[in-house]
Amino acid sequence: MNIAFIGNEESIHVVKFVNALLAKGHGVTLFTLSGSKTGNPQIAQGVRRCRLAGNSAASYYTAAWRLRRELQAGGFDVVNAHYASGYGTLARLAKASPLVLNAWGSDVYSFPYQSRLRRRIVCANLRYADKILSTSHAMKAHIHDLLGSADIDIGIVPFGVDLAKFRFHDRGAAARPDVHIGIVKALRPIYGIDVLLRAFRLLADAPGPMPFRLSIFGGGAQAAELQELSSGLGLSGLVHFGGHADNDKVPDILAGFDIFAAPSVVNESFGVALVEAMASGLPVVASDGDGFKEVVDDGSTGIIVPRGDHVRLAEALRSLAGDKALRLEMGLRGRQKAETYYSLDKNVDALIEAYRQACHKARRR
Repeated sequence: MNIAFIGNEESIHVVKFVNALLAKGHGVTLFTLSGSKTGNPQIAQGVRRCRLAGNSAASYYTAAWRLRRELQAGGFDVVNAHYASGYGTLARLAKASPLVLNAWGSDVYSFPYQSRLRRRIVCANLRYADKILSTSHAMKAHIHDLLGSADIDIGIVPFGVDLAKFRFHDRGAAARPDVHIGIVKALRPIYGIDVLLRAFRLLADAPGPMPFRLSIFGGGAQAAELQELSSGLGLSGLVHFGGHADNDKVPDILAGFDIFAAPSVVNESFGVALVEAMASGLPVVASDGDGFKEVVDDGSTGIIVPRGDHVRLAEALRSLAGDKALRLEMGLRGRQKAETYYSLDKNVDALIEAYRQACHKARRR
């Protein structure tokens, strides 16, 4: 197929999708408003790139005419826009057809509820698409509620992971002096790193030797605030802030963990970081967002705790830290679930099938 892919070239998910589509023999042209003039070096050389003018909210409107001309001249079989708000608007205004529109999360969970106008825009974009795709069943149900109809066909294509890159690590033979708890996430308030630090303080307060350590990898606006909180809680010698980690470094980072923590305080629509951890053989302690509960099977591949509850988070971490056999069992089941549902290769095949369905619908129309 000759595919017009519309999305943010700086997103690792966009990079993974276009590279995988190219590797499967499809022609891919990436239309983007982001990035530098030279482009993202992570994108495979065979992907044609067209950087549309502008990188502001207005550009989703002003670039529509150029995109329409490019689509008309390109002879594309299908158009795939990623993000139901900005890039979905651009695709609709450019009269892209047949259109597959992937919702990501905040574009349907947050943006539509900021104003009536924004809700109308997102709903118009979703209704215009020949095929809507969601990363999770939880988000699918939410989109049905947003549109006020359960009859609209919505497919599921998660953000898969490269299982050859995120390899399973058997931690059974490891003779570590302590239990290494970790997280890899942007340092932003929505991800609950402060909750994790307060939970870790409770672990440190437990009687007896301190058999835990915590590593936090990620960059962001909250970095200084979190380091100050860590110091204020008396955790300076027990908590390591590793800074920003490129995606290609994450597998090695996860290999050094024993438990992965994901204490987000918002209702997450999916959890690709959790899937990466599970693929690496890690048990996951996660908050109770709808998407997290779909990824993590409570009591089987990890433990689900209430959002914002640092006491319950500490209890879950302590129960796993004290039971190596349970950690290994959960890690193995997590890998099996990642292989079954979240393989990037399988997810891209599902994306291609959605393209075919959209083309068929457009031909019938």
